[in-house]
Amino acid sequence: MLVSYYFFRAAFPHPEP
Repeated sequence: MLVSYYFFRAAFPHPEP
């Protein structure tokens, strides 16, 4: 599921601390 999370972040980059 870590890969899916990575792709999700790449598709929807949101600024987080």
